[in-house]
Amino acid sequence: DARANYIVKPSLIESYYKPEISKILLMNAFEAIKRLYYGNSYNLNLEGIGYDDYLYELNSTDNLIAAIDDQINLIDEKIDLLDENFIIQLEEDKYVMNDVFIAIQGLVTYFKSDMLQFISINTTYPDNDGDGG
Repeated sequence: DARANYIVKPSLIESYYKPEISKILLMNAFEAIKRLYYGNSYNLNLEGIGYDDYLYELNSTDNLIAAIDDQINLIDEKIDLLDENFIIQLEEDKYVMNDVFIAIQGLVTYFKSDMLQFISINTTYPDNDGDGG
């Protein structure tokens, strides 16, 4: 596993042939996630209902909402530390990139586990053992 061993693979970055836009692409993708969670329109002129609003309506979710907000802010801070060009970033300090990955994984846990539990959505993930379940 490349992540566990910190093997640098610049050829696998988004926009390999135009690496100077790597950070812009990551920022745009993360903005889309935030817009979905907060219920903001694409151009940010309209505020709708997001997952955060749904969580506010449920009981005992204040800690989860705060944790998600904190994690989103942490990810923004970590992304800000990245070089615009991810090939350069990986060559100069691959651990800054790893910090972003770890922060994003923390948000994935809040979304896929904690938030879905409060919303009462049961998830089953296929185990790829061929039995269809």
